[in-house]
Amino acid sequence: MLHPILLLFCTVLLLGLQLVHVAQAAPVLAAAGSTAADVSFHQPLSAPLLDNLLETACVEGDLQLALRMAKTMMMQQGGRGKAQAGLLHVLAALELVLHANDGEAVSLYRQAKSKDTNLVPPLGALHVEGKECGGLGDIFFVSAVILKQLATAQEEGTVATAGGSSSKGYEESALEGFTTLVTLCSDSGLHKEAESMLSRAIDLSSRLQTTTTTHKHASLLFRQCLLTPAVFESSAHLKEVREVLSRRIEALLAYTKAHASTTAQGGEGGMLLKNLDEFVLSPTFYFVYQGHNDKLLSSMLREAYALAHPPLEPVPDVSLSLPPPPPSSSSPTQKNKNNSNNKNSNDRIRVGFVSAHFRKHSICKLFCDVILGLDCK
Repeated sequence: MLHPILLLFCTVLLLGLQLVHVAQAAPVLAAAGSTAADVSFHQPLSAPLLDNLLETACVEGDLQLALRMAKTMMMQQGGRGKAQAGLLHVLAALELVLHANDGEAVSLYRQAKSKDTNLVPPLGALHVEGKECGGLGDIFFVSAVILKQLATAQEEGTVATAGGSSSKGYEESALEGFTTLVTLCSDSGLHKEAESMLSRAIDLSSRLQTTTTTHKHASLLFRQCLLTPAVFESSAHLKEVREVLSRRIEALLAYTKAHASTTAQGGEGGMLLKNLDEFVLSPTFYFVYQGHNDKLLSSMLREAYALAHPPLEPVPDVSLSLPPPPPSSSSPTQKNKNNSNNKNSNDRIRVGFVSAHFRKHSICKLFCDVILGLDCK
């Protein structure tokens, strides 16, 4: 049994060491914007701490706080093997999603793989486990796939030198990845993050200069022009967004007009939209919810679309072949006689409803019960 004086001395010494440790950690906590409640500094990086980080990202959906926590953990705790690899994977995913920083994200991803080759990225694993994370699960999973593709591109020698120039193989992979993430982030309410990804994707597409990327570049410019938040913080925020939207559409139309001749010839550097698809058109869906008159903006957009998209094939004049109506002079008896010769003449017209949105969608929420309630007799 330890002597009471020796026991007291050990206790005071341990307490002093803990106070010094917390004091050293305080500047990092302040810089990271975290508090002592965010991360425990009295134990090495462990599974419970990593689980707390994942809960912040998935359950609370606070990705900015999760990134600050992860950076603080890495600076103060480090860790080894699987724990550190998991933390590096989280940092990589958040750098990609929040800052569109693919260079730093891929570097962190490769560090994680060097610590534990077989570890599945923890945020991506949440999606595999069936956790939706309030719509963020898809983003976590897709970001993990993109990072793997970009890391593979580096390993195959298709990436940049330290000077900053990179090969088309890497840039094309990054361009496709960010284009995918733009849609996922904007649909999940990460408007600022989607803006950052669009800027990075436009920068990549402007450097690639191929026929394919000419189409992609035009699509990205249209998407960036039309991107607005789905939810606004205030009426002042909405007014600010509308002013930006108006300026963007005016600039887009002017840019499209300036490149009209190049576009008509199908040359590189034009504003050629290969398709009028959901990526290019879908942001206009939200305009009606903003409560403003969109006539002028819609007119400018129509002109821009007409210049950037090849002329559509004319729609042929389709006329229905309907049987001629019976003579107006026919008596009721004559009408019944005519009907008896054609057993289908009194059949009701069958009406069907077809839509891609008869599922978990607002269209079905509004109309499915109405359609199901119709009298089919």
